[in-house]
Amino acid sequence: MPNQQPSKEINVVRLAADIAPLSVSEDLRTVEMQFYTGATVERYDYSTGEKYFLRLGLDKGQCDIAKIDGGPLLDSHMDYSVRNVLGSISNPRIENGVAMATAHFSDDDESAVTFAKVKNGTLRKVSVGAVILHLSKESEADGVATYVADKWYPREVSIVPIPADPNAGFLSDQLQIATLMDQPAAEQLRATAHKEKPMDESMKPAGAEPQIDTAALAAAQSAGVALERERVSGISAAVRAARLGEDFAQNLINNGVNLNESRAKIIEELAKRSDATAIETQHTGRVDFGTDARDKMRASLQNAIEYRAGVTGAKLTDGGREFAGMTLMEMGREVLTRNGTKFAGADRMELAAMALGMRVERFSGPGYGGTSDFPYVLANVMNKSLRAAYEAYPQTWRPISRGTTNTDFKTKYVNQLSESPTPVVVPASGEFKYVSLSDKRESYALSTYGNIIALNRQAIINDDMSAFNRIPSLQGRACAQMESDIVWALITSNPTMGADSVALFNSAHGNYTSSGTVISQTSLGVMRALMRVQKGIKAVEFINVEPRIIAVPAALETKALQETSNQYTPQQGSNINTFRNLSVIVEPRLDAASATAWYAFADPGQIDIIEFAYLAGQEGIYTEMRVGFDVDGVEMKVREDFGAQILDWRGCYKNVGA
Repeated sequence: MPNQQPSKEINVVRLAADIAPLSVSEDLRTVEMQFYTGATVERYDYSTGEKYFLRLGLDKGQCDIAKIDGGPLLDSHMDYSVRNVLGSISNPRIENGVAMATAHFSDDDESAVTFAKVKNGTLRKVSVGAVILHLSKESEADGVATYVADKWYPREVSIVPIPADPNAGFLSDQLQIATLMDQPAAEQLRATAHKEKPMDESMKPAGAEPQIDTAALAAAQSAGVALERERVSGISAAVRAARLGEDFAQNLINNGVNLNESRAKIIEELAKRSDATAIETQHTGRVDFGTDARDKMRASLQNAIEYRAGVTGAKLTDGGREFAGMTLMEMGREVLTRNGTKFAGADRMELAAMALGMRVERFSGPGYGGTSDFPYVLANVMNKSLRAAYEAYPQTWRPISRGTTNTDFKTKYVNQLSESPTPVVVPASGEFKYVSLSDKRESYALSTYGNIIALNRQAIINDDMSAFNRIPSLQGRACAQMESDIVWALITSNPTMGADSVALFNSAHGNYTSSGTVISQTSLGVMRALMRVQKGIKAVEFINVEPRIIAVPAALETKALQETSNQYTPQQGSNINTFRNLSVIVEPRLDAASATAWYAFADPGQIDIIEFAYLAGQEGIYTEMRVGFDVDGVEMKVREDFGAQILDWRGCYKNVGA
């Protein structure tokens, strides 16, 4: 499973379902559809090589289905051009555990062609693009976990020509859910729906046709859908357990084979493959089936690029060896070939553009066009390099702060309640006294920061591997550095506190030694005494703040370590270092402000000091990729929504040093 919950990173899932052609409205140019039915899907995390199962939750509060209202109806998830928008989505809802909506087709020529194919049944499949905000582990069997997306929303719905493997694939793949009914269920539906209503023969008009019992029709439809789900789910589960692949399952589903017959065919197919396996093993010594060839190619291609680019921790796999000796141009050509894209006669610039999924006008006829495999693999490599560098950068401010999330960009006010008064004696027949709590508050808001990393065709042609590792790594470190700059600037700038309009470090706050002394047992003792006698907001009760960390510039690192060290054996009690439990933070940003000043902080678990926040659901850096419009290639947007504020002066101390 991904080594982080998609709170840091947003994941896109594509799941396919059937259109119900009978619901087409010619006049309104609409068609009803069910775009997700709650199926569990086999997935692979290609950053770790782990397999897992995923289900999108449809229970109350799990899916914010309203977000797709007014959203785009796309052609095959191609979201990088307005040409691919076929219409819009309306009336999204969840009915009987199924996500449904109405598709409105535009009246332009391109949409009309697709609409005509929907009406005549040529195109029957749709697929949802889902943004996952949070995953929870649901179960685990045989070392493979099943996760449920308990916070997600649909971003778009697409008409797709060929549904992909529902049991394996990236989160950007599609899942087909067939809704063909078993023959017995279909017969039962027709028989039940068209039965005659009881009618007095004297009142029955001559030649009257049997009337449809609409209530019975609705009940029969519901029963039919339930039976069909049971059949599809049973076939999918049996084929998955046998590791026969979705093509085999889909043939059984589309041909209306019932569950019992499907199990017999699965056993028969296993016997055939067992014989073939024995022959194959004699020649190769290894057997590998059950994984879609296209997914294997993606994983192998990504591994080869990571290895060539020198991404931290990248080890060449057997599949990656197939591509490791190729240039980026050769890789792009191989992907186009395997996806059946025609490119005969293309020059190097055109070939690079097609490999990046860009439209090349003279190669835009039937059977031509780029593929989305290559740019998404490149984006995955860039994203992995960027995140690895972001997470590896040392951020010394985190031990003195606590994190949270904000749901929007409005100013956030953080209130701090005062200490409660000490209980007083209640005399006989006396009354209990009401107490009051006062509060102080600080405020801050999130800001958005970001850049765009461009990967152009020249980088592909020149085989520039730094575009996938060094450049994204620099951007990842830059994001982490930006956070550190923001937080440490709050401390070194000595800001005015909103609660009392007094500077953070001030003698009025009892947390400041302006005369300045070097770090020593004596000066540390003064610091500790000042923090211990801090009082609460009402300035009545002692809160006994305990210093746990001192932060120093690089110029004072040696002295700070000496005064807090426990690496010696005392000869007498007076030599015991009473500050040996203090942790030392060395931060070079402090040198820029003062090479002599040093600071002390309490544990943020005891008292609020600094609060930092990300936008809810997008903690840390967030990346998006698209085929470029401003640049001739692929663009990766790196965005971060971040804010921080100092909440209370009582948990910190400053000595200007000497």
